[in-house]
Amino acid sequence: MSATLIPMATYVLVANPATYKFVRGILGNWVANADGVATLAGLVLHAFVYVFLTGLVLMMFMPRGSGYAPGPSNSPAPAPAGMMQQAQASMASGLQGMASMIAPK
Repeated sequence: MSATLIPMATYVLVANPATYKFVRGILGNWVANADGVATLAGLVLHAFVYVFLTGLVLMMFMPRGSGYAPGPSNSPAPAPAGMMQQAQASMASGLQGMASMIAPK
């Protein structure tokens, strides 16, 4: 089922006048009149029931992902081999220069 059909089906079930009549038989006259027309309190009750049922059905029937989404990472892309060799050579010469400054003469 799609994420659009589930709320629609739940709404048709909860907002149906027959449902109001059924709930009136269980909870009393404060939910709806004899024709199934909702009172304000019955409308609020059915709104909460709709939200609860929709959330429950969506959690039960909609697949969840693992939470892992492969894609671009925050780590930098690996440098080409030539650039790595240049960086290593530059670093080595810099270290040699620093070592020569520090070394006693």
